[in-house]
Amino acid sequence: MSHPRKSRAGGRPSQQRAAEISDAIVAATVEAFADHGMDFSMEQMAAAAGISKQAVYRRWPGKTDLLIHAIGRTIERLVARAADRLPGDPAAALREIAWRVFDSDEGQANRIGIFLQAEALRDGGLQRHMLGWHEALVQLLSARTRVLLLQLGKDEEAAPSLAAILFDLLSGARATLAWTGTPPMDDPAVFELRWQAFLHIVRASADLATSAIVPAPKS
Repeated sequence: MSHPRKSRAGGRPSQQRAAEISDAIVAATVEAFADHGMDFSMEQMAAAAGISKQAVYRRWPGKTDLLIHAIGRTIERLVARAADRLPGDPAAALREIAWRVFDSDEGQANRIGIFLQAEALRDGGLQRHMLGWHEALVQLLSARTRVLLLQLGKDEEAAPSLAAILFDLLSGARATLAWTGTPPMDDPAVFELRWQAFLHIVRASADLATSAIVPAPKS
């Protein structure tokens, strides 16, 4: 474990050091949560970042606050990375975003998702954050789906529904890969199958904007 650098005069870390500390805590928290759920301590996260536990508590009052920050920062980085330097063609751009969302440590992502769902059942605040993270990823896909629909002469109002379908295809495939232990070399083939299925849905989406969102009749 690396030793913390000296702080500036007055005991406050430099801006760069503060960012490094935050990054270290985020990485440690995500890893600990993926491995053990909420069975981790603030002291462990402080040790992983090379700072005192008091410094951690000054930033986050408790484990849930720390977890929300860590997952939130992870999602922000994923969104930024997925949207960076995309091809000009709408289909190629959307495919690249989808691949970047899909191409993660499926084992860790799947465990995090399971633990988050379990914790959210007991914590309404965490559940609201989960919905926000989900919406951020779907909106990322939706923006590019809208451009693709316009290029194809389709109804752009179908973009949110189609983006939600694409996200479900990706997250479902990633969960399956995690559970079955499929070798990473097979990931591109699994992704391509889902992507082609999505394109088939897009081509048949003329009436999706209205038909897919009609509420089910009440019994």
